[in-house]
Amino acid sequence: MRASRSWKGSTVVAGLCWFALVPQALAQRALCPASPVFSTGERTSSVSLQDGLCTNRGTPAGGPRAADGGFPTGAFSGAALATQALSELTQSVTQETTRGLQESLTKRRDEESELCAAGFTLAGGACETGRSAAVRTVPEGVAPIPRPGPPVGPLEPSVRWSSWATLFGDYERRSASGSAQFGVGAWGGGTTSLDLPISVRTRAGTVGFTFGTDATIHGLFTPDDGVIAGLSVGYLSGDVTVATSSGPSRDPTFPPAMGSGSSLVRAAFAGPTIAAYGIYFNGAFSADLLVKADVLTLDESFHDVLSFTHPSAGMPPLSSSFSGTGRFGLTNTTLAGNLVYRLILDPSLWVEPTVGALYTHSAYGDGAAGFGLDDADLVRVQGGARVGMPTRIDARTVMTTTLTGLAYSDVLVAGGFVPGAAFLASNLLAEADQGQVRGRGVVAVTLDYGNRVGSFVQVEARGGKGLFGAGGRAGVRIVW
Repeated sequence: MRASRSWKGSTVVAGLCWFALVPQALAQRALCPASPVFSTGERTSSVSLQDGLCTNRGTPAGGPRAADGGFPTGAFSGAALATQALSELTQSVTQETTRGLQESLTKRRDEESELCAAGFTLAGGACETGRSAAVRTVPEGVAPIPRPGPPVGPLEPSVRWSSWATLFGDYERRSASGSAQFGVGAWGGGTTSLDLPISVRTRAGTVGFTFGTDATIHGLFTPDDGVIAGLSVGYLSGDVTVATSSGPSRDPTFPPAMGSGSSLVRAAFAGPTIAAYGIYFNGAFSADLLVKADVLTLDESFHDVLSFTHPSAGMPPLSSSFSGTGRFGLTNTTLAGNLVYRLILDPSLWVEPTVGALYTHSAYGDGAAGFGLDDADLVRVQGGARVGMPTRIDARTVMTTTLTGLAYSDVLVAGGFVPGAAFLASNLLAEADQGQVRGRGVVAVTLDYGNRVGSFVQVEARGGKGLFGAGGRAGVRIVW
């Protein structure tokens, strides 16, 4: 009985170790050539990803030649560096599409908070004839237009349905550079440390559409408050390109040396997106909450030019090329919210200070571990203000121009690649991004045609150290 329990315990421990080591082993096989062929025509064996290097940790000079699996070989894996950056990039795409959806919801809140029954506009929590509170003016000495008597009363109907649709596109470019220390086999025995410059440059483009339906209930607790609750569905498609470069090592005269290497990783993603949202508004105050899931399929391909150390002291590095492809699922789940307060400075000018946060969790499907990809988390905080300038175009149409300025920062970037000895201890792109304060500017024009139909168009730009992004959105809405 005791021997049986011991055998079962050993089996459990072995199973846990297997689950911990298999993802690393898969990444080691997928991102490095097991038996690279060098520019000299020689071949070595037993190469795997170790500490960011494709290496066999071979024997020092004087040992077996490459054909026999010997001598120290080490090449920086640009594909591994790009893989470490890929998770954050796909999360960033999700957060930008989420921000766009939030802005669409903000416009829904504006529309609903100012809607009344046909022929009336909202003023002081009640519907009256004439201009809306945001744009109407009453000349000095002239009595205000009287509010309609019963049965108009409060906003109606008590439950209002609306449908809307939005098209969007976005582009983002990033870059980061740094250096890494690598330990490689030294001639004559032991190891030596090499200081290798590394850099990463990325581009990401996304297009898609969303449409949604929601219900608005007015007068929950006060005449001025209300809640909007709804669902949206859509589809997004895009691609990410990650280019890396490395070397040469800073002291190429001291063998073994690494030359220049490079890699290019392309990832195309596409899939449906679904969201549930709620907005509460009460007079000047509003709060929104959004839960969104992007269910994507990710197709990745890479080409890596590897620079290996030479088997003979003082000789230039050797080079070898390696490529691979893969497909796997990715689900990005986001929770986002904002708090807003509107200050009316003038009948034709208002300001809305706002603060908010977004959290995204990435979950990869089968096959991702083979490329070193692992679940990840990203937290972003933001704050700023929106300025609105309503203008009456004609008797029915109101145009509102809004200018938004926000500062935001990714305060947490965690995970994204298989942990352990295979990869670099740090993520170059994540380290360059985490804690950085970025800026975002948005210009939007919204048209309310006075017949419960509206439209909007907006453009935005964002940037900061190593980052530039731009995008646009356009949409329509119908209130039933």
